Amino acid sequence: MRQGPGALCGKSGRGAGTGGWVRVIRVLGTLEPGGAQLSALQLSAALRRHGIATTLLAGDATPPGLELAARYGLPADACRVSEVLAADSLQWTPAPEFAGWLGPPCWPGPAWCTPT
Repeated sequence: MRQGPGALCGKSGRGAGTGGWVRVIRVLGTLEPGGAQLSALQLSAALRRHGIATTLLAGDATPPGLELAARYGLPADACRVSEVLAADSLQWTPAPEFAGWLGPPCWPGPAWCTPT
């Protein structure tokens, strides 16, 4: 488990409409090979060619899912990593621990985000 996405605060660079680049924060309940996750990775790779960077966050992830994301140039942070997804996978089960790990929205400005 890593620091969590709060570390993103203050590191996002310039925003849309300022002549800079755009960053999308994509949150997946589960990151594993195949399915909708694969489409999200392909979309993020395509958007990068247009100057749109993606930060990928996952509730649950498998090592093969993290490796797949890295092959698309999208290193991911995950709340929980395991070889086999648990029965209470965050894809289907709400979890306060995951919401806490995600933290508050990270919009520019001191009212929304305090850099860590």
